[in-house]
Amino acid sequence: SFSRSSYLERIELLRKKRAWLIFDAKRLEALEVKEERANLKNQLKEAQKQIKPVKEKHAQMEGEVSKIKSRYTSLENKVKKDRKTYEDCETKTQTFQDNIENTLAEFQSIDAHQRRAEREVQAERKRLEEIQAEGASFPPMDEVEDSLRKAQSELRETKSKLDAAKRRAGSVQDKIDAEKQKEDEASQKLARLNDEKSLRRQRLFGMFQGLKDAFEWIDQNRKMFRRPIHGPIGTEVQPKSALTAAYLEHHVSSNTWRSFVVECPEDYKLLYREVREKKGIPINIITVPQGRLKPVTRMYSDCKMDVLRREHGFFGYLDETFTAPDPIMQALINNHNVDKVIVGGEEVQKALDRKDLIELLSTREAHDKKSGKVSSCFFYTHNRSSYRYTSQPSRFSGEIGTSSDEVQPARLLKPGCDPNIKEELSEIIKKAKETIENLLPAIQEGQIEMDEWHKHGQHVSVKLKDSKRLKQEWTQYKAKLRNQKEKLAEAEEDAAK
Repeated sequence: SFSRSSYLERIELLRKKRAWLIFDAKRLEALEVKEERANLKNQLKEAQKQIKPVKEKHAQMEGEVSKIKSRYTSLENKVKKDRKTYEDCETKTQTFQDNIENTLAEFQSIDAHQRRAEREVQAERKRLEEIQAEGASFPPMDEVEDSLRKAQSELRETKSKLDAAKRRAGSVQDKIDAEKQKEDEASQKLARLNDEKSLRRQRLFGMFQGLKDAFEWIDQNRKMFRRPIHGPIGTEVQPKSALTAAYLEHHVSSNTWRSFVVECPEDYKLLYREVREKKGIPINIITVPQGRLKPVTRMYSDCKMDVLRREHGFFGYLDETFTAPDPIMQALINNHNVDKVIVGGEEVQKALDRKDLIELLSTREAHDKKSGKVSSCFFYTHNRSSYRYTSQPSRFSGEIGTSSDEVQPARLLKPGCDPNIKEELSEIIKKAKETIENLLPAIQEGQIEMDEWHKHGQHVSVKLKDSKRLKQEWTQYKAKLRNQKEKLAEAEEDAAK
C-alpha cells in the first residue's frame, strides 16, 4: 500500500513531467512556424524578382507623363495670353462699330421721321373718313330721343297696370290665406281633440296631485334608466267603445291608473329614490320584468266559453275590449286579472234569472284538481244600464256570495271631447276649403293677366334698352369723331415741322 507522502511525491513528479510535455508541444509549434516563415521569405523574393521589370517600366512612364504635363502648362499659359489680346482687340472693334452706326442713324433719323409723319397723316385722314362714313348709318338724334321718351312712358304705364293686377291678385290671395289660416287653426284644434292620449293625460294630471311633476321628471330623465319607463297606465290604454271604457275604469283602481311601469328592479329603485325620496312626489310603480307579456291562461276552457257565448249572452274577456302596450297589459293582468273577467250583453240578466249561470261559473273545470268553488266577475247590460256582478265562495261554508253594482259612465277613459265641437271644427274646415276652391279661379285669372302685362313689359323694356343703346352709340360716335379730328390735326402739325 501507498502512504500519503508517496502520493505527494508522485503528484510532484507528474507536475514536473507535465511542464516538460507542454515545453515539447510548444517547441514543435515554434519549429513549424519557423519553417513556414522561411518558405514565405523565399516566395517573397521570387515575387519581387518577377515584378522588377514592371517597376522599371512604371518609373519610365512616370517620367514621360511629367514631361507632357510641363509642355501642357506652357501651352495653356500661351493660349490665355493670346485670348486676352484677342478680347481687347474685339472690344475696340465693337466700340468703333457702334460709333459708326450711331452716326449713320443720326443722318437717317431726320428723313425717316419726315416719312413717318407723312404716313401718319395719311392714316389718320383715312381713319377720319371711315368714322364719318359710319355716321351715315345713324338715325337723327331727335328721332332717337323721341323713341326713348315714348318707350319710357309706355313702360311706366305697363308697370302701373301690372301693379294694379298684382294688387287685385294680392287681395284675393289675402282672402285665401285668411281662409287657409282658419282651416289650419281648426285642423290643429281638431287634431288636439282627437289626441285621446294627450287629453287623458291632462285629465289624470287634473285628478291626481303631483302626477304631472312625476311625469315631467321622468320624461326629462329617461336616459338615466336602463329600460323604458311606461305610463301613467291611464294614458296608455285605448278602449274599443265608450261602454267597455266604463267597464275597464270601474274594474281598475285609481291607484293603478296613475301608476308607472318599469321593466327591472334597478329602474324601480332609481325612480322611487329620485322622485319619492328626493323630490317628495307621491308615485306608484309596478314592475313588469323585461316588459314582456306572458302567454294568457284563460279561466274558462274554449268549450265552456262557447257555452257562455251561445247560451248566456257573453262576448269575451275584458282584456279583449281594449288595446295597450305589452308592459301595460301585463301590469293590468297582474294587478286586476283583466284576463279573467268576462263581458256580456242583455242576455246575461236572463241567465242570472234562471239561477244556472252562477253555478256554471263557480264550477271548476274537469282538469282543475283543486276542491271547492271558484270566484267569478263579469260585466253586462240591462235596461240601458251597465252592471258588474261578482261571486265569491265562502272559505268556511262553501256557500257562494254574490254582489252587483251599477257601472257609471267613464270619466278618465271617456272620449276626448264633445262630438258637437268636433262637428263645428269639421264644418269650419269644410267651408274654408270651399271658399278657397271658389277663389282659386280668380287667382288663376289674375296670374294670367299679370303674365300678359309682364310679357308686354318685357317687350317694352327691350325697346327702351335699344333706344338707350342707340343714344349711347350716337354719343360715343360724336366723341370718337371729335377725337379723330384732334389726332389728324396733331399729325399734320407734326409733319409740318
